[in-house]
Amino acid sequence: MADVAGMTFGELHRALESYGLEVHDRPDCLVYSDPDGRPMLLLPRYKDDDEVRPIHVLTARRHLIAAGLLDDAPPTLGPRVVPAAREQAPAIAPRS
Repeated sequence: MADVAGMTFGELHRALESYGLEVHDRPDCLVYSDPDGRPMLLLPRYKDDDEVRPIHVLTARRHLIAAGLLDDAPPTLGPRVVPAAREQAPAIAPRS
C-alpha cells in the first residue's frame, strides 16, 4: 500500500480489492473478507471521497501482513530509523 497522505476511502477500498479481498456492506461498517470468505477486516463506513485516517491504513496493513498478502515492509507514515543509522548518529552531550 502506498503513502497515505491524501488517500481517500475510495482509494483504500480499491487497494484492498486489489489484494483479493471482497467487501460486504453492512449498515454501519464494511467487512472485508479473504477469497475463502473468512472475515479479515472491519472498517467504519465513510464516503468514498473522505480522507483516510492513518489508523485505518495501519489496521489494513496489519491484517494484510498477517494473512500473508503483503510483505512486512516499513510503513510509509513517517521516517524509519534503522539500527545502523542510530549507531552513526552523533552523541548528544548531557546537560550540565
